[in-house]
Amino acid sequence: MKAVTLKGRTLACAIMVALCALLAAPGIAPAAPLGSISLVCMHERDGMPAPVARDRYAVVAVAAASVENGGVRYATLPAFEEVSCDWSALDAEGLRERSKAAHEVFLRDGIEPVAAIVTDDAGRARAAELAAGIYLVVRIETAPQNEDVLVDPVLVGVPATVDGKLEYDVIAYPKFEDAPGLEPDRPGGLIPGFDLPTTGDMQLVLVGVLLLLGTATLWSSRRVAEGSSDSSAS
Repeated sequence: MKAVTLKGRTLACAIMVALCALLAAPGIAPAAPLGSISLVCMHERDGMPAPVARDRYAVVAVAAASVENGGVRYATLPAFEEVSCDWSALDAEGLRERSKAAHEVFLRDGIEPVAAIVTDDAGRARAAELAAGIYLVVRIETAPQNEDVLVDPVLVGVPATVDGKLEYDVIAYPKFEDAPGLEPDRPGGLIPGFDLPTTGDMQLVLVGVLLLLGTATLWSSRRVAEGSSDSSAS
């Protein structure tokens, strides 16, 4: 019985030593915790910020990440190898350029997203339980009321460095802009498909009416004068 107990203890000690050695081995780091990406989608309408609601976004993994000694190291996934770079060295302009390039690869190759999210009435959406890495966030379906608003694809890192600390619940603010050549919708009138005139339109109409009245008055005055002349002559 003692021999069996001793062998059991020896085996347990050996397992513990092996686990400690494995965790302490160079190049092997504990798995990073899962994170999330929260979108806040707002755009100025009529001079006031308004939510861009009911749009669908794809969240696509571009690179994997590992956290070592308080820093983050990235490894580009094979599907995006052609846009690989030193991700941690990118500035804002570099991120915009890489996000457009990654977006083209996503569209061309039909890469499967890891999540699809839809903004609520407040213009917010959240993708949860994301492994550490870099993600492309791109709008893939546009609600009818947002057809006049464009949005750029964005790259979001999980975790992100905020005030010198790693933050795993990352908030992203996509950049929106008005589509060129499109005017905001105007309220309709009593007849479907007929828009109410704007202030400028009313001014033009008023000027036209005044010109017509002036012309008619002048014509009428001349006719009266001609009539008077004819009467005097006779």
